[in-house]
Amino acid sequence: MFRQIRPVGNKITFSNKATTSFFPDYHFAGYGSGTQALAAALLAAKALKSSVQSPKALLPAYACPDLISACVFAGVQPVLIDLSPDSPWMDLNLIQTQLDERVIAIVAVNFLGIPERMEALKPLALKHSAVLIEDSAQSLPKSGSDAVFQGDIIICSFGRGKPLSLLEGGGILCKSEKIKLALPPSDNQTDTQTTLSSLKYRFKAHIFNCLSRPFPFYLLNKLPFIHFGGTRYKKLEGLTTLPFPVKNIIHFNYHAFSKNVQRNQAIFDLLYPFHNKQLVDLIRKSSHPLHHFLLRYPLLINDPATRNDILEASNQAGLGLTAMYQTTLPNIENIPDIPSDSSNEYPNAEHFASRLLTIPTHSDMRIKDIKTLSSILNKYL
Repeated sequence: MFRQIRPVGNKITFSNKATTSFFPDYHFAGYGSGTQALAAALLAAKALKSSVQSPKALLPAYACPDLISACVFAGVQPVLIDLSPDSPWMDLNLIQTQLDERVIAIVAVNFLGIPERMEALKPLALKHSAVLIEDSAQSLPKSGSDAVFQGDIIICSFGRGKPLSLLEGGGILCKSEKIKLALPPSDNQTDTQTTLSSLKYRFKAHIFNCLSRPFPFYLLNKLPFIHFGGTRYKKLEGLTTLPFPVKNIIHFNYHAFSKNVQRNQAIFDLLYPFHNKQLVDLIRKSSHPLHHFLLRYPLLINDPATRNDILEASNQAGLGLTAMYQTTLPNIENIPDIPSDSSNEYPNAEHFASRLLTIPTHSDMRIKDIKTLSSILNKYL
């Protein structure tokens, strides 16, 4: 078996046959990464509530450490909220206990395609004059007509492994003129298109496309100095503009993204016999529509040790399953100390992290591979 399925990531296209626009009803502001876009959103929230001293933002205790990077850069204190049991959603009761006049933003993370309960968060944010930031770095609707954005600011990421994977870049979507005017500029607004930068980007993109195929990805994973999926904190150094080579192909690639085949239904059917017995199918539990995009298919294995056994067996079979971050934000490598008014205990988030398993949903996950996964699940569950 000389095949390894990449966990996430679409192929980059340079076709100009796009008929799907990238959310034309929204103002779009491009930045150098999704982390930069979130930092810019937090800076805008600070500007809109400029009288607040020592501003705070509420965010989930289980999340990408880039959320902390954005907070630190923006000078906003992160306040971590434990999750609801067996759920990627923040505990609403805990959110209400932390809301006060210092809170300038609530960061609602769309987890792999499962949106936060925006209808519940929106009135809470409005009551305290906080900006509701919808972090959609892990998800995009497949068309503008499917868009169900409810945040005041929507964060997009175009980095490697994101829904619209263009290797770099990120952006903000918003409709409010007030928010648009509050967004900070990037440090290199003079970034211009050059033939050399376009050629360099095309070369990187073609290498990425080649290495994303199952056989090259298998060979790449055999190199001892290559480690994919490591989770660590990285300090954000500044805001840069969206590179022109990326900006010029967003529409093409969003059109291709909207046509991508996913294996959601096949995986949903596979997990049916195990749901609410040996595992929790988070898609079934959240009633997420199967025709909507999923970056990966998430489930919780009841026993953490069994989760690890399934993960090892599936990776030996080249199936590309991952456990994602595997711990809460305070325990991530190199993470700054979380301020003392945040609770140091996040039992639901820790339990979630120890049991999470995610399955690739893209077209390289063949029906044959799903049958292999079925055999592994039947062996261990």
